[in-house]
Amino acid sequence: MSITAGCQKIDGYYEKTTDTPAYILSMVLDPRQKLGHFKKNWLLDLQGDVVKCVEDLFKERYTKLQGETAALHPPATVKTKLGILLRELSDDEEDTDINNADTRDLALEDPNCPWSREFHIYLDTPVETIPEGWTMIAWWGMNVHHYPVWASLAHDYLAMMASSVSSERAFSQGGITISKWHNRLKGDVVEALQSLKCAIRTNLIFREPGPSTISEGYEEDDGENDSEDEEGWDSLVIDAEAEDADNDAEDADNDD
Repeated sequence: MSITAGCQKIDGYYEKTTDTPAYILSMVLDPRQKLGHFKKNWLLDLQGDVVKCVEDLFKERYTKLQGETAALHPPATVKTKLGILLRELSDDEEDTDINNADTRDLALEDPNCPWSREFHIYLDTPVETIPEGWTMIAWWGMNVHHYPVWASLAHDYLAMMASSVSSERAFSQGGITISKWHNRLKGDVVEALQSLKCAIRTNLIFREPGPSTISEGYEEDDGENDSEDEEGWDSLVIDAEAEDADNDAEDADNDD
């Protein structure tokens, strides 16, 4: 019974992720998975609901960025000679491949849906690889020119906190500082005390300061190298003098 109750509780919390589009869109905005999680774990009808939800948010943001004029009067699609040639060359392919290609091209070039091109390019391309040490925010910053509407959504939705733990921890620490024995502290004093406690806890005060600039770091490295070189020359001179003294002692012994 306890296991069943626990599973029901977890399922209830999992169902709450559909109450707001923030959870869904935040997962889609991860270029390393896009719709991968939903395709793997959600049913087909729920996957359709996810795409519809993301599509509505994307269209709304596109209209906001481009304006009503761009949404109502999109630029006409121009058929180039290269496009006609590619269609003629594709006549030898199988009918299924041609139909799929035509459907995809129509979805990308539909004059009534000018937003669909960027929408489908991001979702239909394979998942991306984020370089080591990068965050999703940095990745979207580098790809804002490729996906301007998606990047605008990422700017808003990825800024949301995934958990309230850090906020609750800050309130708990503030409650320790502002107790019933210290209930007349002003805001600037509380801020200073909290900052000081954080600095002490993370060892930001009692440690040697590092170089403030790159050039200062180079100067410190050069100084260390110079001291090592001086010690090296001194050791060579001392070794040479010791060797001469040993030779003189051997010569004296031989003379005796």
